[in-house]
Amino acid sequence: MEGTHFAERLTPIFARINSLVSYLQSFEVKRKVYVNPLGSLNDKFFRGSILFQCIFDSKRREVFAAGGRYDSLVQDFRPSVLASRSQTHAVGFNLSWDVLSSIMVEYVKTPMRTSSKYVEAEMGAFWKTRRCDVLVASFDPTVLRETGVKLTQDLWANDISAELAVDASSLEELLVKYKEHNHSWIVIAKQDSKERGFKVRCLVPKEEFDIRNTELIPWLRNEIRARNTREGTTDNSRYARLSQSEANAAVSERANDVRILVPQHRSKKTNRRNIVESGRLNPEIVPSRLTKTALLRSREVVEKALEGPIAAIDTRDDLLDAIRDTRLSDPDSWRAVIQNAPLTERKYLGQVQDLLLDLASESRADGAETSSNAFIYNFRTGSCINYDLKTGNDR
Repeated sequence: MEGTHFAERLTPIFARINSLVSYLQSFEVKRKVYVNPLGSLNDKFFRGSILFQCIFDSKRREVFAAGGRYDSLVQDFRPSVLASRSQTHAVGFNLSWDVLSSIMVEYVKTPMRTSSKYVEAEMGAFWKTRRCDVLVASFDPTVLRETGVKLTQDLWANDISAELAVDASSLEELLVKYKEHNHSWIVIAKQDSKERGFKVRCLVPKEEFDIRNTELIPWLRNEIRARNTREGTTDNSRYARLSQSEANAAVSERANDVRILVPQHRSKKTNRRNIVESGRLNPEIVPSRLTKTALLRSREVVEKALEGPIAAIDTRDDLLDAIRDTRLSDPDSWRAVIQNAPLTERKYLGQVQDLLLDLASESRADGAETSSNAFIYNFRTGSCINYDLKTGNDR
């Protein structure tokens, strides 16, 4: 074959396959991918590009979806007056709705079984009205295909729905191309993004932020949680779901009024029972030369304090010390702490303040004050402080 025109035609074919495999590896695709260079029945439709099929990986290997890149097909039907314009790209596929419908009916009727080959994501995760949350873009084609691909894969690995944008020269061009896709954020990568971070454009409301590389995923996760709260939707990500064992532990734990506020931008899972057990207080009353009455009274004060609720939070110890110096009766003290905190912690600290206000309000329910203090336990470091729940309305 060497020296013939067939050899010249093989070079771009294998270059295309190598490029495709490279992208599959960069996106860390876990599904099996079979490459079949001679598998196209209508090769003229996909000339110069690829055909793909989605199949059931069983003995019969039935096809339930098929499609490909139709660039050449579109080019053949393009009017000659448009020949001077850039080439139009097109991707399409045919989905067998009958097969999909029958599979869904069978799935609903069949008890849940765990596959020995794959751990499938929950069915609800596939049916979302929003195309995806984040659009990863760059105005430099090289950065888009390197940093952009890596960032998209990182977002996927952290259960944040994202897609890679097409080549564009400006933000306005991106907004025009994706105006119907309902993205919530556009993350723009630059050549120096590894050192200086990313520019994030929030579409609703229209705001721009400069976020450091290490803070991007926690920031996005926190923003997604806040958006879902505003919209009244449920966060189906794996970071927002408690395991069944954790839920059972939460039901059985009733010794103290323990409130746990877990931030969604933390990637590690939290074991509620461990938090409660490690945060339980066992103060020792050391006898002294005080009279018996004074000793008894001091014990009563401590025992009453032990009835206070516990707020388990996840933050840094320097911020916990700053919270110690605040007062619920002084909103300015809380405002100063929140404004001086890192950007990714500010909303969470506001939620901590709201939680303490709720505890203070509940402690005065029905006109009887059940407790005037609360314990704030930092389950990231194990530190714990006693916090005064009195507000300006307390006497």
